[in-house]
Formats: sequence, C-alpha cells, structure tokens
Amino acid sequence: MSRKQSLRLGSLCFTSVPSDLGCVRRHLQCAQRSWSQPATQHKARFCTLLRSSAVDRRVQRKQDCSVLGEPSGNACSNSTPSAASAHLARLLVHFSKRTGASMLGILGALLFSTTATLESDTRVQLPPSHQLMIAGPVQALTDEQFIVAEAWHLVDRKFVDHAQIQNDWNKLRLKYLRRSYRSMDDAHQAIRDMLRTLGDPYTRFLSPAEYNSLLAAARGELVGIGIELAPPRIDNSEDKQHATGTSKEAAPPGRVSVAAVLDASPAALAGIRPDDEILLVDGEETGGLSPDEVAARIRGEADSFVRLRIHRRGEREPRDLVIKRTPLRLDALLARGPDPEGVAYIRIRQFNENTAEELRAAVERMAANRSAPLQLVVDLRSNPGGYFPDGVDAARLFLPKDRTVVYTVDAKDRVKELRAQEDGPLLRMVQSPVWVLIDRGTASASEIFAVALHDNGEAKLIGSCSFGKGVIQTVQGLRDGSAVAITTARYETPKHENINKRGVCPDIVATCKAPPLNSETASIRDALACLPR
Repeated sequence: MSRKQSLRLGSLCFTSVPSDLGCVRRHLQCAQRSWSQPATQHKARFCTLLRSSAVDRRVQRKQDCSVLGEPSGNACSNSTPSAASAHLARLLVHFSKRTGASMLGILGALLFSTTATLESDTRVQLPPSHQLMIAGPVQALTDEQFIVAEAWHLVDRKFVDHAQIQNDWNKLRLKYLRRSYRSMDDAHQAIRDMLRTLGDPYTRFLSPAEYNSLLAAARGELVGIGIELAPPRIDNSEDKQHATGTSKEAAPPGRVSVAAVLDASPAALAGIRPDDEILLVDGEETGGLSPDEVAARIRGEADSFVRLRIHRRGEREPRDLVIKRTPLRLDALLARGPDPEGVAYIRIRQFNENTAEELRAAVERMAANRSAPLQLVVDLRSNPGGYFPDGVDAARLFLPKDRTVVYTVDAKDRVKELRAQEDGPLLRMVQSPVWVLIDRGTASASEIFAVALHDNGEAKLIGSCSFGKGVIQTVQGLRDGSAVAITTARYETPKHENINKRGVCPDIVATCKAPPLNSETASIRDALACLPR
C-alpha cells in the first residue's frame, strides 16, 4: 500500500466512526508492513491513550448559543484541552521521531478528522507546543491557521444550506490553510472572507470585541446610542407587490441600516430614524460590514463620542452627526390595561430568555378578577426577534394542545416539528382572535410568534409586511475568544411556508406609526387606532 493510500485510509478511520480503534490498529499495522518501522511496540500505548482521549471528550461540555435574531445570544463556555489529548499530541510527536514526518502527518490527519465528526461541540484542542499536522505536504499549523481551520470545520458541519455554496468549500479550506498569516487579525480577516463566499449575511465572524459586545447585549449590559441595526436587505418582486403602508425597499447592497431607535436615546435626540443608512463610523466606511461589526464600532465607553455619517432616503446629501454614548436599558415587555371595555395592550420589544414568562404574568395580572376574556392587542412592530426558544414558548401560551408552532429544517434536511404540549394557559383568558401588530421591523422570533398564532386561527395580523428572516443562527466560540455565527437551520410556518426574504403580510393593512422601541408612553388608544373600525 502506498503512503498516499495509507493516508487516505487514516482519514477515513475517524471520519466514519470516531471511536473505531480497530481502524486505527489496522492503519498502524498497514504502516508497519509498508515501511517496516517498529510501529507495533507503540500501537498498544497509542490506542490506550486514544481511548482515554475519546472518553475524556465525551465528558467535556460546550454550550451552543442559539441566536435567532439581532442582537441576542447566550454565553458559550469553551471546552479546555484534556490531559489525554495532550498525551496523544505528545505521542504523535514521538511517532514522528521513530517513523518519520509522513507518519505524523497521517496520525495528525486522524486526529484532525475527529473535530469535524463529533456529535457534540467538544473538540480535541492541542497545546500550542504540539502543532497539529495536516495531510499532504507535512506542515505544522500555526495558531492563526488553527483558528481558520477551526472556523472552517464548524461551518462545514453546521451550515444549513451547502447547496448555496458557490465554490468548492474543501478547496477553499486548503487555500486559506496554505497562507502565511502575520497576525491573528490577518487570520480573522481570512475567516471573514471565507464566510462571505457562502452568500449568507447571517453567517459571519465575530472578533473577540464583537463577541463580547453581543454577549453584553444579551445580558442587557448596553452602552451605546440606542439603535437596532438590520443587515442589507434583498428584496424580491413579490415582497413589493404585497407591501403597502410602508416601503419595502432595501438598503443598497453592503449597507447596514437602522431597524429601530430607542425613545429618548442619544440617537433619537440626534434625529436618527428607522431606515437611515450608516455610511461611516468614526470616518471608516461600513460597506460590506455586518450589523455586528457596525454595532461594535458604534458601542464604546460611557460618555465617549462617536461620529456617524448617515443617509436618509429621499435626501441627496448625507448627514454628519456626533453622538454621546450612554448606558441603555431595554425592558422586553410593556403592558397597559385593560380599559373599561376589556381591551389590553402588550408590546413585546424583543424576545429574551424571560419574555414568555413575563408575557404570561402580564396577561394573568390583567385578566385577574374579570369574568369575560380580554381583547388582547400584541404589538410586535420594530421587534427584531431575539431568542428563538422563547418566541416558540410565547406562542405556545395561546395555542391548543398539539398545534404546530413551527418546523425547523437542519443542515441534513431533517425536519423537526415544535408543537404545543398542552393547552396554552392564556388560551381561555383572551378572546380569539388576538390582534397582532407587525411592520417591516418585525423579524425572526417575532415573526415565528405572529405566524404561529395566525396559522392556527388564533390571531389576525395588522399593519404591513414583516422583515422576512426565516433562518436560525448558532454562535460558536473559537479558542482565541472570537466566534462564528452560523446559520444552522431554517424554519417553516405551520403551513410549511418559507418566509425567508419574503416576510409575513398582514390580514389588514394599516399605516399607523409604531411608537419608539422603548417608549413608556404607548397607550391602548394608540393601539386602537390601528385596529379596524
């Protein structure tokens, strides 16, 4: 057997079954016969350590952060290198001294293959002193190359739509691994370039600063100017045919726009409005940047200043603004009522881990001591989404048992149906239908909530067409503190419709203006102005 054939066999050992020690033994025996090297005396030791490493990997834990909207997410805990993994790495180096660099390349390929096939997100992480070897021309991976490879493998395993990839993804990996990187910043830029080839604006790289900013936003620890940002939007003709009441035009390609402005925030006081395009941040162009990248540039220390250049539709000249950053707070939910006629109003500004519980508590409080059910108005305008599971749980509050909330479709085209496990506890407290207000700023988890109630006959939608974000992201931390956000699934409505880039359109078109995102002055009277007479 040639070295090339043996190398291919070694890669298959763990690609098919990571714990198949028999495959490893056969590979070592093959190597011994081919090269007449004393592999037998090391075989038992190698397999013992390998088994120990496999057990150690199974007990490691790594959390996924399911981010299904902007900017919410959960903190991820990075797994640490195991002792068995380190021993295994040292053994590979020992083998290289006894059997030559080619043998180390083969065993390195075996180890590297496991990172792409484990069902959990634990990975064998080698100490810097034992650089990973790759197949082909033997070459140790630098720290920078390792981060690129780590990002590539995560996306390769989890990205939902490989058919969307317009290039040879495997060749792309080799292209970026063969580069020499002068710094980790160069490696980060390579990951950004690599991910942009996917053509998915939501699959993106997050620098350590951007990742920390995302996690801080999820915890409610915000310092900024009070705006929510939306990615460049791709319109289609069907959207435009349905859109009424508000414009469905998108920002030009590569331009991030303002999705919502917090009431009384520095941005609101400076005159920024929804749909304004961000052209420059502190003199730097924003073309081609993601909302996370722009947001990270806008955020900063409290009482510091940021310079923005914005463009407003219909105006020829851009506006230059200098805005002071301040600490911000955004409660997920605002409740008003009921009024004497039993009308109650709830505005959901975003979905976080507690929104469903807060929604249930608010409705139960408003329905207490009433003999008749409430006429409920749920306002989702300018709600950019947030935490996907909480959007699902919020919808379950209003649905009968066994009704479908949403379908998810993962990277292997496996369809999962999420249902209401029991009659929703709020089902008897509110009249059907619930009136749900939507607009262009309604996206992601808020769209899931709206369409789940609507398709099950429990809600009427009022307003204008929603944003159309029908994909799900998972944020995965990398070992240098950076992260990648990967589109890991898409969702379908209870009627199996794909709303991505299409949005959800209302039953009743209304042009009433939504109050600012964190307004505390929203009233039942304002909401009633949107309802049919």
